[in-house]
This record gives sequence, C-alpha cells and structure tokens, in this order.
Amino acid sequence: MRQTTVRAVFFDVGETLVNEERVLSALADALSVPRHTFYAILGAALAQGGDYHDAVNRLQPGFDLSAHAANIRLTEADLYPDVLACLNALHDQDLFVGIAGNHAVQGPLRAVLAAHCNWLQPPGAAPNKPHRAFFAQFTHAARLPPQHILYVGDRIDNDIHPALDCGMQAAFLRRGPWAHAMPNSAAAHCTFTLNSLTALPGLLC
Repeated sequence: MRQTTVRAVFFDVGETLVNEERVLSALADALSVPRHTFYAILGAALAQGGDYHDAVNRLQPGFDLSAHAANIRLTEADLYPDVLACLNALHDQDLFVGIAGNHAVQGPLRAVLAAHCNWLQPPGAAPNKPHRAFFAQFTHAARLPPQHILYVGDRIDNDIHPALDCGMQAAFLRRGPWAHAMPNSAAAHCTFTLNSLTALPGLLC
C-alpha cells in the first residue's frame, strides 16, 4: 500500500522498458543453438535462481557475454508500447522521472529515452543492483528522501526488495521471464503490482 507521496519515479530497463525478445534471439543465434532451446535453458536457470550468465555458461562456457551485449544496438522499436506514454504522463504530473538499470542505455535508444525523462543513468555511474549504492544515486539525482521515490522493476530479488530495503517505494511489473517465475506471494510488500505501465500514472495522481 502506498504510504507517502511519490515525487519521483525511477525505472529499471530490461523487461521494464525494453522488450528483450530481440536481444535473447540474437544471443541464441550467437551461441549457435535453436532459439527454443536457449529459451528452455534460460527458463531452467531462472527456476534455479540463476540468470542469463548461467544459461550461457551451460551452453558455451567462456562465451564473452559482455562483448556480445556491447554489439547490440537498441532502438525505439525495442521499447514496450506503453513506455513513452507512461513517461510523458508522469512528466506532465510534475514527477521527476529517472531511468537506471544494471547496464546503462547506449546508442540510439539513449537519445530517445533522454528526451522523455529528467535523469538517465550515466555509464559506470554506480555498482550494479542489488547494491545499496545503486539505489542511493536516485536520492542524489532527484534531491529527495527515499520515501518519496518509487522504483519500478520486473525482478523481486534485484529491483523490489533492494528498493524497499533502502526505504523507497516499489512497483512490481509483471512482465518478462523473471516476473513470471515469481510466485504471487513474492509481491506482497510492493507498493503497487502492475501488469503494464499504462495504469501507473493514474495511481500516482
């Protein structure tokens, strides 16, 4: 339940703003495995508490995932359809809007998102989630105490629980593989649980 007024909203990137289907398909191709095989291995890794790295290491130990990711050029077409309308609506409500994930947005998509938010995480700005320093950068960027900040993400372990532990509010977005791997009870302490970003501006009026 919402406890205090939200004055700033920060968003995760992967599967919150960006549909990673094209990224995952490209990764399967780079690993020279059928896409359905990669998805099955990834699903098994998630079920065991793992992530992309575990799936990749199982299929091709030593594969340079960072180098592969650096070659992916995300564009506006990779955004979920509800993203820009949500960012614009929040901005129209005079809310501070920020974007930050474990991998800073680069390339053409960075220019698109920069035009729709107040703050976009600089490359190498802070340790990765779930480190507290990752979330601490939000209070400095928005110049607000944590209780007035809402973080929106698709992962309970990396997004929701760490944000709540830092005194922030948190919205769990049920989309993407990690979100659907979580039991319904996992979102019990969230400020909001969302099925899309469309409803978020109305919840913050």
